[in-house]
Amino acid sequence: MTSDRSRQRILIVDDMPEDIKFLGEALRADYDIIIAVSAKKALEIIADSPPDLVLLDIMMPEMNGYEICGRLKEDERTKNIPVIFNTGKGEVEDEMRGLELGAVDYITKPFSIPIVKARVKTHLQLRVSGIQLEKQNQTLRELNNMKNEFIGMAAHDLRNPLGSICGLADFLNESEAILSAQERRDYLRTIESTGMRMLGIVDNLLDISVIESGNLKLEIGKWPLEELCRERIQIFGIQARKKKITLHPSFNKTGDFPFDRNQISQALDNLLSNAIKFSPLGSNVYISTENDGNMVKVSVRDEGPGISENDKARLFGSFQKLSAKPTGG
Repeated sequence: MTSDRSRQRILIVDDMPEDIKFLGEALRADYDIIIAVSAKKALEIIADSPPDLVLLDIMMPEMNGYEICGRLKEDERTKNIPVIFNTGKGEVEDEMRGLELGAVDYITKPFSIPIVKARVKTHLQLRVSGIQLEKQNQTLRELNNMKNEFIGMAAHDLRNPLGSICGLADFLNESEAILSAQERRDYLRTIESTGMRMLGIVDNLLDISVIESGNLKLEIGKWPLEELCRERIQIFGIQARKKKITLHPSFNKTGDFPFDRNQISQALDNLLSNAIKFSPLGSNVYISTENDGNMVKVSVRDEGPGISENDKARLFGSFQKLSAKPTGG
């Protein structure tokens, strides 16, 4: 008889041929039936291909049903398989011992077919519900981890623009007398655009559907990438001057390319912020753009210590802290 794996599988463990025949004929129309006449054979079958439910006789040679049940419940792979004891023993203490070992039910001989079918059906339905619940719980755990990573990412990416806004505002206050009206307007526009980008990050953070799906909504437009690079350099120029770091832009005209301005701004901000953060005082940071086939290549190069071989293996993990130390406070 070929097995249809869309049907649930029941393992009958019994050394009495008449009991095996009775239970098998009662259940075969609705389930795939597997038979074991010894404890050894039963454990081999379960290890090779775990069934959905076990009908287990207590009085078995070599190893009784209690011992078999105990082994199943000690194994992570089989502990959730429902076990129903079938036996001629009807004492309360025998039933209690089976339930304490982890059996889900107890049927006594002589068997009643309606009761056997009802109890098997009930426990298989509970088994399916338990599997579905565990899958749902696993999905919820994954979504919660994804949410935590997303929140951590958003918090990390808010720090750079927020620090830039504070730096630009401080610079405007200190340099009011020496800045022209146009220069002040340029700095204010930079503060405004940076603030709007931060607002976009916060909007994404508050969008529960984004968190649960793990997908950010991209707003693709065509822009000259070198202009965005110049804007981000202006934002980080004050931090660079405080460390006497010279920024060296070198932009080839790349034309308009499709990208999400906010997301690419976050990437550039992280590259520029780290280059300044980890570079020695009085050093140089080089920023360039160039066409590379049907793509645009952006390069940020600094004179810091670089990334150690040990750190390279961790570089693309979520929120990894590497061994290089910031300079200049």
